[in-house]
Amino acid sequence: MQDDNIKRRNDAIVAGRLFSGSVQDRETERCHHCGELLHPFPEPEYWMQYPLPTCCVLDGLKFCDDYRKPDCIAAYLVANPTPPEATTPAARRRTKARKSKPQTEDKDARIAALAATLPEDRAGLLAVAADAVAAVHDAVLNRADLVADVAGERYAAAVWKLNGGTFFGCAGDQDAAERVIERHCRATPGVVPMWGQEGDFLASVDGMRVWVEVESGYGGLTTVHFQFHAVDLDGPFISETGYRSHYDHARGGMTVDQVADGVLRALLRSHRRYLDARDQDRLADEPLPAWLAGITPPPRRVRAVVEDWRKPDELPPGFAWVDAVLPAHQAFIARKWAASAKAKLAAARAKAQEPAGQRREPVTPAKPEPEPAKDEDAPAWPATFFPGLRCEVVSVHHPVFAKEIGKHVIITKISPETRQVWAHDDKPPRYRINRNGRKVCEYDPRCIESCYGYDQLRAAI
Repeated sequence: MQDDNIKRRNDAIVAGRLFSGSVQDRETERCHHCGELLHPFPEPEYWMQYPLPTCCVLDGLKFCDDYRKPDCIAAYLVANPTPPEATTPAARRRTKARKSKPQTEDKDARIAALAATLPEDRAGLLAVAADAVAAVHDAVLNRADLVADVAGERYAAAVWKLNGGTFFGCAGDQDAAERVIERHCRATPGVVPMWGQEGDFLASVDGMRVWVEVESGYGGLTTVHFQFHAVDLDGPFISETGYRSHYDHARGGMTVDQVADGVLRALLRSHRRYLDARDQDRLADEPLPAWLAGITPPPRRVRAVVEDWRKPDELPPGFAWVDAVLPAHQAFIARKWAASAKAKLAAARAKAQEPAGQRREPVTPAKPEPEPAKDEDAPAWPATFFPGLRCEVVSVHHPVFAKEIGKHVIITKISPETRQVWAHDDKPPRYRINRNGRKVCEYDPRCIESCYGYDQLRAAI
């Protein structure tokens, strides 16, 4: 029985009936025989988590993969056997010659025949390319793969003809035919491009704003190259450098921004990081495009380390400049001291600039007033809690966590309705050298947040 199945498969391959294919739409494409999904696995969270979305194509119909479910192919071949004349030695030789023939020759012949029907002038070819891009975009949204392939070949014919009847050197420089057509078809900055277009737009995923650059990929107008750039440098991102590259392809019924949104969400779940200090300072000095710099709210392009190199004689009495080389954990504490000293300096200078007649001197009461009774239900320090505030843990909800008392945390988010805050430990990140000799982040306290009540924290000075 197994030998009979193998013979039927081999005869179908010789006759050119059976070959391997791919699944374009995992959610809708089903087997012609059993009706099950050709790729019943969900979207993978990491590479090679599930088998590749492959299938078998027999007589133009799609069936389940022969390795995963061979019964579908076997049942169809039993009901529709291959004719004996299609498996003769002559048919085998024709099949072998057909497989050994270079596909490039067939493609060049099709492109040349199609280019003969296109306009001769430059403006006409640019218009043909723009119409082909619009047709590809509509075909992807309507899940019409064959229509997208036909429109893609028309676009390639315009490039071929504008380049002088060849693909050689069509993308060599900025004046080459393919680059000229890409610039002509490019979307307006800030607007989501169509499939086959280049452009850039703003994406937002869970509060993370991303500048997305879209370029053509490898394999036609339905492939795309995403370049993700961080917009807010002080927030989380999908890489420590503020940049991530990703190649993808069109999915039926989905626009470019929808595919980019899915990619960003998957990367954020598996690789949520804060920017390295050097990369953050580098990106803060780089200019942004005009359309991106004018968004609301404005991009937060803050530096990781802000140094103030004023001369010592500009400091008021009671303050001094200290230049020292410290270990990383001590330098972290020294920066906290410096930030506190800067706040005191700003208050002292503001007071010194006030006219003498407008200064309010502190008045010492003759007799201290009794403190009013405290309301147990009133929120503790409601006006002092804000994101970025350094606080000290003063109480815990269970004695087993008594060692947490006295720990310092940094507030990241506030919920006034529940009188709760989310904060991370006030500790410096740890780095290590991996086996490739690259410095990587081993532990970042900003990636681990805990929930605290108002009555468990107090502002640290």
